[in-house]
Amino acid sequence: MRSDFSGGEVIQNDSPICGRDEGSPKEPFEAVENRTILRKRLVVGDACAKEVFLAFVARERRGHNATLRILINGHEVLRPPSPIATPKARQYWELVPEGEWNWSRWYYVPIPIEYICPGENIIDINSKNGVSGWQIMVGDYANFEKGALPGEIPAHSSAKSEDGCRTWDTGVGEYVIRLIMNRYRKAGWIVSEVFDAAGQQDNPLKVPIHVESVMVKVDAEAPEKTGIDLSLRWSDMPYSQDEEWTDWEPVNLSGEPVKAKGRYLQWRLVLYTKDPLVSPALKSVTILSDHEAPPSIGWLRIIAIDNPKILRSSYEFSFGRYDHSKLQRLRRLCGLDSLVSDAKDDWEIAKRLMRLAYLIPIPRPRICPWDVLEWIEIKRDERGKIVLNKYDGRRRDKMCLYPNIVLTELLMAMGIPARHVNINSEGMSGHEVCEAWSNVHRKWIQLDATRDFYWVNKITGEPLSTLEVHRDLIRGFDKVEKWEDPYVFRIDDRVLEGKEAEAYESGEWPYPLSVNSLYKTHAHFRIIPRNDFCEHPYPLPISQGSEVWCWDGYLNWADDMVPPLQHFSNHTNRPADMYWTQNQTHMTIICLTPGIIRVLLETDMPNFARFEGSIDGNEWKPLHRDFEYRLKPGVNEILVRAVNSVEMPGIVSKVILQYDPSQVDDGGDG
Repeated sequence: MRSDFSGGEVIQNDSPICGRDEGSPKEPFEAVENRTILRKRLVVGDACAKEVFLAFVARERRGHNATLRILINGHEVLRPPSPIATPKARQYWELVPEGEWNWSRWYYVPIPIEYICPGENIIDINSKNGVSGWQIMVGDYANFEKGALPGEIPAHSSAKSEDGCRTWDTGVGEYVIRLIMNRYRKAGWIVSEVFDAAGQQDNPLKVPIHVESVMVKVDAEAPEKTGIDLSLRWSDMPYSQDEEWTDWEPVNLSGEPVKAKGRYLQWRLVLYTKDPLVSPALKSVTILSDHEAPPSIGWLRIIAIDNPKILRSSYEFSFGRYDHSKLQRLRRLCGLDSLVSDAKDDWEIAKRLMRLAYLIPIPRPRICPWDVLEWIEIKRDERGKIVLNKYDGRRRDKMCLYPNIVLTELLMAMGIPARHVNINSEGMSGHEVCEAWSNVHRKWIQLDATRDFYWVNKITGEPLSTLEVHRDLIRGFDKVEKWEDPYVFRIDDRVLEGKEAEAYESGEWPYPLSVNSLYKTHAHFRIIPRNDFCEHPYPLPISQGSEVWCWDGYLNWADDMVPPLQHFSNHTNRPADMYWTQNQTHMTIICLTPGIIRVLLETDMPNFARFEGSIDGNEWKPLHRDFEYRLKPGVNEILVRAVNSVEMPGIVSKVILQYDPSQVDDGGDG
């Protein structure tokens, strides 16, 4: 392990309003031509950086010859037309006919570091010779409340002059222009998983053990002007979400023994720097504990166990209520209970709901907010069946966002975790899809209601997540993906050779399913870290899918082959941050005395209602999260599960134990 806090810093104030307001006739672009000058003011706290880029959303007219003149605090930087400036980045002009405006794209212009100053920086953009060919995106402050994240306030830092800087119009909105400071962030933190200081971290059967003390050894580098702070917290419960934890308490890095205040602990390291050009680096953390020897449990052994580990994200995800009145109205309106009444499991339910989202009429879609009940139209024929769409091709009507948000809320109405995912690759358009958690497959699976299909591994038949399709795609890359030389224009269909991901084709539809372009769209992907759109319509991107993705509230995936997109602030390469587990129940089994065990239950189920248990094949009954059980001689089977607020049960965890009273005093080691 090696961790530092690289990743850069995005200086921006346009995120809440960037994009196209579908309810406004005003175009979200400002022409850079004639004597027009666009001005942006951005405040930089510390001007130190390894590199600086000016990032902006713009579009070019194919075949133009206009050069942008960019003044950074009075210093000139020129950006020629893209065929000259970035000849391999053909996405900037090649996707439209001659003379037409390309789709909006992100542009990045390197800026000499010395041009940036602490405090306010003035950025002016105009056409060098007044020639037309560029348009810069501008956001409308009427949309601010729709896209604003907590703590964001209107900046009003943009202006336009059409008379050579003599007068300025400050009511233009906000230009989507950002500074990218390639440097280390000021601080960050790492929190460990729960650690069993009694030395039984991976033991499926634990015993009561007193822990005297621990030593925490941190192997790290802390150059001058950087530092690392260590703190610990303690509990006698093994679950990080439990309330019975002590406060975080600081511990020095000397590695001296620390008196234990519980059996379980977590460590937290805060890494910080006062110089953005240097960073502390964490290599490893080792914990040594002083505890009493474990007693023998030769009287109990495990015959079989299925007790999945819970994975949690480092980022907060706000889950919507499955029992929300809007979702349950959707459930009744669409007759979902009848539709899935004979489905054998949650995966079969998910596939049926995807088909419904594919066929359901969506006559009144709006990009923002995501109000499915307002979008759809439910009419029934003389037999009482919902009147569904018919198509002349495999792709349904309407932009891909709409059926996949419909699918997300259909799934949630039935108690299945679901979320929106956006994918895109440079040199191509993007796509909006849904991911649903499957108890059957114990994973997130990408579903696409635009064409009624999902991805599978063609060797195993296993349905795939977006991350798995992404990893399959990048196996075919010949080098690291970069915006100025995207793989699509370099190797294109060669990435299809040897691919393991393929579309599952049921054979039900008369039109062939062609998805190679969708497969190639999986270089970048991101999620909005919530699905509580019924409770909280905002914040949302104001134009998800109608213009290039520029809202800064996403959590983005990045890795060695597809590095972070510079204009976004939040990235991760830790799978659990985007692919946490759901609907699982984990048991901690503690052998108290011969014949008696204590069982502690933890779940990661959204909308959790209760635990249930089935003992030795008996019916399911409610369980407390902390219960004792008296074993009978011989075989004992314990099944546990969580149930959510709409009565959808989760994954069953199971343990089969062999209790042999004759071995209580045999000294066996279990």
